[in-house]
Amino acid sequence: MNRALVLSMALAALEPVGCGRDRGSVDLSDPEAVARAFFTAVREHDAEGAASYVLAEQKIGCMEIVRASDAPRIPGSFDLSVSISGDSGSALVIGTQTGVDLVRIYGRWWVRI
Repeated sequence: MNRALVLSMALAALEPVGCGRDRGSVDLSDPEAVARAFFTAVREHDAEGAASYVLAEQKIGCMEIVRASDAPRIPGSFDLSVSISGDSGSALVIGTQTGVDLVRIYGRWWVRI
């Protein structure tokens, strides 16, 4: 196993324990809960919060997108359409063109952007 992969897996294992508001209450084994928490963080322009649900190799890009003035607009109250097949799926904010892919790794769901 290469060092980058081992480091990425180690950081991912530590991520749920990290700082941030209320991320400990999100059920990381529930893809809808992960997607909802991600979109809520995006809506609040919480780049670090949103990045905590994204695959390790995409965290920096995610934070740049959320901080940008043209970040996706998420309504104050929103519903999701979540579709899962095995260890992958997708989530779409209903009534918008905003969606993400989801992937389950070792029982934990991640957002893939």
